[in-house]
Amino acid sequence: MKLKKILATIVCCALTIGSTAISASAADPVELKVYAQDTSVWELCEGADSLTITGDGTYSISADLKGYNLFATLYIKDVTGAAAPAGYENAVMTVDSIILNGSTGLELTQTEFPLANPDSGIIDVCFVNQWAETYVTNVELNGESYNFMDGGNIVDVNDVTINFTISGLGGEAAADDSAPASDSATETAATGNTGAAAVVSVMAVAGAAALVSRKRK
Repeated sequence: MKLKKILATIVCCALTIGSTAISASAADPVELKVYAQDTSVWELCEGADSLTITGDGTYSISADLKGYNLFATLYIKDVTGAAAPAGYENAVMTVDSIILNGSTGLELTQTEFPLANPDSGIIDVCFVNQWAETYVTNVELNGESYNFMDGGNIVDVNDVTINFTISGLGGEAAADDSAPASDSATETAATGNTGAAAVVSVMAVAGAAALVSRKRK
């Protein structure tokens, strides 16, 4: 009877450990791009490179803006334009920096934004919008510094890089692709199979307990 109780307890612990490991995952990944509009030619620029959000962490995304003048909008948006998957409703984007032409760039009036728009549910974080709310105060660009709110234009922008941190989503940012393949494989095995490893370890303990029990008889 004692052995049966021990085995039952061990199996219960194994199932609990496995369940905990499996449930600690992030929401479904989403793909983002940078968008901007130049009202001098009424052209919308879509960044060539996209970025996939995989969980909490620090990210960086860039776009070539072709020497934009009369910079009217600047935002990050889900490429599908669809509402974000479940799990994104409480996530927050904290902007670390917006760099224009390789220099300091834009100073914002606020740095934290809901990752998913509270009304539409779409990941659509806008920093500059001349027709609505704009979160830019000072601009440092091409060796000049001025206050955007005083009517200054953001002109001659060749490229933009937005560095930001995601929190409240869970999971982790994807590993750097430049890391050695062996290291990546090792990490996946170590983190992805925690539950299975725990079950195997517990089964080994159960076997040892059964052996001790038989010896005592």
